[in-house]
Amino acid sequence: MQAVIITVYGKILRVEMTPGVHWMAPCMVEKHYVNLAINTMRVDGSSVPDSNGSPMNISTIVNYIVTDPVASIYNVENLYTFIHTQAYDVVRRVCGKFRYMSNDPEEITILHDGHIIAGHMKQLL
Repeated sequence: MQAVIITVYGKILRVEMTPGVHWMAPCMVEKHYVNLAINTMRVDGSSVPDSNGSPMNISTIVNYIVTDPVASIYNVENLYTFIHTQAYDVVRRVCGKFRYMSNDPEEITILHDGHIIAGHMKQLL
């Protein structure tokens, strides 16, 4: 599914989010297409330090949906780069809070407590 933002002379005329046949006068009309489906992006990480400062190589997969097509076109320069940068920043911040491994079974670690780590990532996003 996709949305079409229709502009005339730089002003938004309307946003078509429903499928079907839509008519408009073709004079001075500009169309911007936005994908509204679930999108998946792989974020390849470089060396990210854990809370001890030990480097680890982390990559993640991000699933996202565009809910506001107008904001995705006009508020960011490149949507893909914006989401990639935000996801990488969240990975760095969350991995910096926790250790990779620990001998203490009560301590939250990246290796064994993925569900807790995912909750922290959702809060930051």
